Amino acid sequence: MHSKMKGISPIIAIVIMIAVAITTGVMLSTWVTQWVSHQTSDSSMACIIRTNYIIESAIFNQTGDNYLIMKVTNQGAEGIYGFGVIIDNTSEILQFNSTDSLISLSPNITSTTKLGREASVYVKLDLDGSASYRNMGATANEIRVTNNACDSVSAKTSIIEKTIA
Repeated sequence: MHSKMKGISPIIAIVIMIAVAITTGVMLSTWVTQWVSHQTSDSSMACIIRTNYIIESAIFNQTGDNYLIMKVTNQGAEGIYGFGVIIDNTSEILQFNSTDSLISLSPNITSTTKLGREASVYVKLDLDGSASYRNMGATANEIRVTNNACDSVSAKTSIIEKTIA
């Protein structure tokens, strides 16, 4: 006696393979969508995306008093405040945080009166307070301005106008 064993018909096999592929695609798509949504809703990521500002100008010793004056303009959607300054002259790095008494702002920008989009502020750093600071402005190769609103973002320039009054 000879028995015939039949397998799955080719049409049913194709239908099953298509169903498995669609199910896998839907599950993967759902997972990727949730992951991307979670990553972009993270407040630090949103901060980075919305914060953008530039140093329009940097002038050292403009008044003859060892001041470094930077014009900072906000180009991002996020309001910014709390400006710090980092000066690098390739042999030394000086860092001044936003609460340092050597930094002054015009106009006065605070956490309640943030620098809005397309607005500018002059950040003035008094380097005359210490003999070791005085030469930093004259020998600076790069200046970086930080902010407290989004500390992951900063602006930098290597174009520093040096004047002698």
